[in-house]
Amino acid sequence: MNSLTTSILFCSLSSLALIPCQAQEADDPISPERPGFTNGTDTVPLARFQFETGYQYARDGKTSEHEIDNSAQLRYGISSRAEIRLGVPAYDWFSSGDGMPGTRGLADSSFSAKWRFLDGMEAKRPSLALILGTTLPTGSKQLGDSHLQPQAALESHFDFADKYSLEANFVYSDARSEGKRFDQYSGGLNLGYNASQTLGMFVETYRISPTEYGGVTGTYVDGGLTYLLGKDTQVDLNGGTGVTRGVRSGFFVGAGIAHRFK
Repeated sequence: MNSLTTSILFCSLSSLALIPCQAQEADDPISPERPGFTNGTDTVPLARFQFETGYQYARDGKTSEHEIDNSAQLRYGISSRAEIRLGVPAYDWFSSGDGMPGTRGLADSSFSAKWRFLDGMEAKRPSLALILGTTLPTGSKQLGDSHLQPQAALESHFDFADKYSLEANFVYSDARSEGKRFDQYSGGLNLGYNASQTLGMFVETYRISPTEYGGVTGTYVDGGLTYLLGKDTQVDLNGGTGVTRGVRSGFFVGAGIAHRFK
């Protein structure tokens, strides 16, 4: 997917977003895209801002990583079913565990748009949304990349039973690693459970092929808890690990918060 193709898709998405459609109402509880690999289909209500951020600790063998502003983004509703999003660059620092100086700096930022094109709440069918975006070359020399990395994701959500939901996605990335371009495909399946009006739980599995240029295909499992502090604020705890060869030595844990501004 080149830059011209990405620009055309963004223009098409913006035009389609002008068509009226049912979407998340401003009085509904906040529905962040964190934590987890799947993003769901909800969009931020029209003319509302929403900020999501977190912290994550990861370890793979002797190498450890601290990431501030993990999955951080500022979202803004531009219509009843569409939003634009600015990905806030994470601050990462790595330690190799061998006494050598670690690497630290800012990762790239990103820009994307999300369009909810099918609402299945009343028809008892899955809801579907499309996310189109790209990284922006704003990161530090050690952790950023000088090229755009476009990405497209198809997201789904289905409330299949009382208090239970399923989410699935498929993601394509025109990715880069070590200065080399490669096609990256990934997908996830998320089972959610609403224990109460404020407490939610989820378990999830996802697969990334390959994890980096010349790397292995990795399958992961993760899970977590979410808790609503009122309709406009949610906090979360999460963690996961790799389960296939090449990634099973690693694990991650994290926490986050999301807030919708009035």
